[in-house]
Amino acid sequence: GPLVTRTLTAKEFYADGLALIDSGDYRSAARHFNLFTQRYADDVQRGDAEFMAAYALQLTPPEPRAMAVNAYREAQTDFARFIERNPGHEKSARAQTLIGILHYRTGNYSEAVELLSDPSLRQSDPGGFLPALRALARAYAAQSDIDNAHLTFLRIVDLEENIAPNDDYIELASMYLSLVKGSDDERMNRHYLTQATELWDRAIRTPSLLSVHRRELVALRDYTLGQLSGRSGGVEDSANQESTPDASEDTDAPLDLDSLRLPDDTP
Repeated sequence: GPLVTRTLTAKEFYADGLALIDSGDYRSAARHFNLFTQRYADDVQRGDAEFMAAYALQLTPPEPRAMAVNAYREAQTDFARFIERNPGHEKSARAQTLIGILHYRTGNYSEAVELLSDPSLRQSDPGGFLPALRALARAYAAQSDIDNAHLTFLRIVDLEENIAPNDDYIELASMYLSLVKGSDDERMNRHYLTQATELWDRAIRTPSLLSVHRRELVALRDYTLGQLSGRSGGVEDSANQESTPDASEDTDAPLDLDSLRLPDDTP
């Protein structure tokens, strides 16, 4: 049926678009906000509606993948058009940030790095800086630029607005473990495992970490130490590492990181 069954004020029509976003119907929300720009072309919120049409599309869940990528690319186009049509708009910087994040999500890693490594981002869009840096770190990792991924994740950890730095330690440690699985270079594998062990330790010491997650991280740290010990003929446990009486000695045990990860955050 039609989106509107009675004459609405611009404010009411805009609110209906926000309600569609809240309901999770992102495609309909995008259509609704695009309709707003036509029906209320002279309204003060027309530019905001253009932004929200693109914003709704970028909220599309990542699966099914093909549908998500189409929505993300459409959102990028809409954000770029919004920036062009609304010079100086207060949401222009956020639109630029989201274009960079969407480059990462669609696999355009070099474009993501180019946009998200812009040093002016912190000042132009402070509220979007944390998710922008996370997308940048992941783009570096996807390009196998391990050094820059590592440095960027450590920048993220130090951000005052980062209330869950343990998540970033976990993601970085997981990256190093995945590198071990894909490498036959034992010297590099020992380096990767050493880095992962240090990162598990940092995550374990994070004050905001829940106790149930701390126990899981101790087990993952011990798993990594077991892998390292098997490659180096023994490794000494550092003095600041926690111990657990139930730490698994099975170094082939599967790693369960999903319970420790939070969903990707969108600015």
